[in-house]
Amino acid sequence: MKKPLIIIILFSLLLTKCTEEMKLVIDETPPDEVTNLSYELLDLDIKVSWENPSDEDLRAINIVLENNSSQAVIEKWIMSDSTSVVFESVISGDYTILIKAMDKNENVSDGVRSDNFDFESAAPLNLGNVQYQIKYNTIRLTWGAIIPSMNIDKILISWLDNSMELASTETEFLVTELPDGENYIHYQTKSIDGYVSALNTSPAQVIDFPFVRVTGNGHDFYIAKYETTALDFDTFLNNRGVIDDGLYNGKVVIINNGWWAGYDAGTSTWSHGWGEESPAIWVTWEGARIYSEEVWEGRLPTEEEWLYAAQGGELSQGFAYAGSDNIDDVAQYLYVDGTKLFPVGQKQPNELGIYDMSGNATEYIQETSSGNVQTLGGCTNTSYHATLPLTDPATLKTWGFNTESSSYFNGFRVVIETSTIHGE
Repeated sequence: MKKPLIIIILFSLLLTKCTEEMKLVIDETPPDEVTNLSYELLDLDIKVSWENPSDEDLRAINIVLENNSSQAVIEKWIMSDSTSVVFESVISGDYTILIKAMDKNENVSDGVRSDNFDFESAAPLNLGNVQYQIKYNTIRLTWGAIIPSMNIDKILISWLDNSMELASTETEFLVTELPDGENYIHYQTKSIDGYVSALNTSPAQVIDFPFVRVTGNGHDFYIAKYETTALDFDTFLNNRGVIDDGLYNGKVVIINNGWWAGYDAGTSTWSHGWGEESPAIWVTWEGARIYSEEVWEGRLPTEEEWLYAAQGGELSQGFAYAGSDNIDDVAQYLYVDGTKLFPVGQKQPNELGIYDMSGNATEYIQETSSGNVQTLGGCTNTSYHATLPLTDPATLKTWGFNTESSSYFNGFRVVIETSTIHGE
């Protein structure tokens, strides 16, 4: 029984010794330098040539274009079978070239440096002092004015699969309809002679815009993907110092109703009992209107807009409910004790990507009836049931309270005009 154990120990010792010996034989000698370094100054570019050393384990070549402060302007790594490279669209300036060789063990030579040289480029200068401002799903670029001596004729902007050519007199450009997530804007200039500067790219610009554009049948507006959440509205109230009376700018914007939607005098904050991601409730029609205007430069949807969006707009498949003929796919309606609301966006969206237009909270629209508020959608108990198809006239409900009252089932979502998004 002991022999196998002895064999394993001896094998481990032998393996360790072999590993140590292998480490000792790794070559740490740097490769020979490249030879016959030369360069050719072209209209826009600098072409660099050399001869590689004869080292069999040569792996790559590092070529750096440095300015007169020894700072890298352009750096390239290329495979060892190459003997030339082109630095493209180089701007005018004083430069030197540094080339190093690297072998397969990642040993790097000290490098060979060219003489200093002055390059007069035909490439125009690129835009200066470029700034980025994100708003909604747009990015506004601004830059310093171009003067005639810069010899620039056009400004080239590109993003995703789009491009735009602007006159040299322009100093800003608005990129619209960007998707959520990281976006990159590219820009360069074109000279009067037709030469183009190096391509510059913005840092990642992150878009987070929870709205959907709705078009067709004479419509063009954006509507929120989700009902306004408790967190959104509580933040609005807390940032504006609204206290327990619910008054803001002379209007009652929320009803202080304890656990449901209440004000804590000790912390001077508002909160909703069903949780931050549930729809904001006990919000008055006036509160929904003011929130929409101040937070999003928006408004409440009209009845026609709400129904058109709920039915899927131009993508409508004629479903009975907002996104399905099966209510369980799209609506929160099985309420605990006939009162519970659920976090927004938990069921599948409709054809446009909008959530909870069937089920969850009822939603204010712009129109009122004899001073009383009206809502669409939602479900709070068996009396206000989401099983009503979107085409049923009873879907529109008129409540017996005015624009500065509310209840536990009233929520809202925001609409923004397309002209507002595009800065028109």
